[in-house]
Amino acid sequence: MKQVEESSCNIIYGPDVVPRVYTRIDYLHDVLKAGANEMVDAKISKLMFGLRGIVKQKLLSLVQEKIKPLVEIMAKYRHIGSMIYYPSDKDAGPLKLQDTGPFHGAEKTNNDETKFHFYSFDKYEIKKGNVILTLKEAHSYFPHALSLYVPKKDE
Repeated sequence: MKQVEESSCNIIYGPDVVPRVYTRIDYLHDVLKAGANEMVDAKISKLMFGLRGIVKQKLLSLVQEKIKPLVEIMAKYRHIGSMIYYPSDKDAGPLKLQDTGPFHGAEKTNNDETKFHFYSFDKYEIKKGNVILTLKEAHSYFPHALSLYVPKKDE
């Protein structure tokens, strides 16, 4: 495990939900809350627009119900290796972060920008007011400049 940790990295861009879903249940909840209207609107016709609030609440309840049994396991998950984080495509370069897991108690006021859990969903700019588009682009983003680790022959 130590060898994997020393020779691997996770590349994370902005608001990407995928690397956070295991340990950041609060982040997932914020993403679903912000994107639920778009998800519901995409499936409900204009005639049923009045049902949007009910369907949104049902969607959030369903996700919470499915995740609840996994919370104890998810809270123990940590990324191993380096976490190379690009806050946005406007920033000069990446940050190296540490995954210390989810917040606990008084830690919620933590302002340590080197910790993965510092970056909450509300810190990100939603492009064109479209949460789903912003998340798709974040998950598919590939930085313009990237250094790869190539092990030496004797490693």
